[in-house]
Amino acid sequence: MKRGGSCEDIVDQCLRHAVIGEVCEPDLAVVGCGPGRLARYMKHRPIRYIGTDLVPQLLAVAAQETGRQDCVFAVANGYNVPAPDNCADSICLLGVFTNMHPESSARLLIDAARAAKSGSKLLITYFDIRHHAHY
Repeated sequence: MKRGGSCEDIVDQCLRHAVIGEVCEPDLAVVGCGPGRLARYMKHRPIRYIGTDLVPQLLAVAAQETGRQDCVFAVANGYNVPAPDNCADSICLLGVFTNMHPESSARLLIDAARAAKSGSKLLITYFDIRHHAHY
């Protein structure tokens, strides 16, 4: 993995390595997908992708980034993973806990467990808003 660069570059490199290199299985659900930062790396992989975010405009950008009709993008309410039960081999929660209360975070984790298949992998990123280095 390349070292150095902006915080954004480093996070991007870590996500690519973790998700594409190790975590990624055939069915991937991403909560907090934003403008498709991770989705663009999935465009040529045989993966069923569900991306969610609170902001519809970011989902439109994400859909454009993938260029795939089989990827699903849905508006989330912040408390659940809008996916069927037992559907995901991997679930990524990207920065969603940064601005959530602990109770809401717990609710989201419980729902992620509902959407996960047995033996699924979970990747969580968190940015501590008290530290400028995270921005």
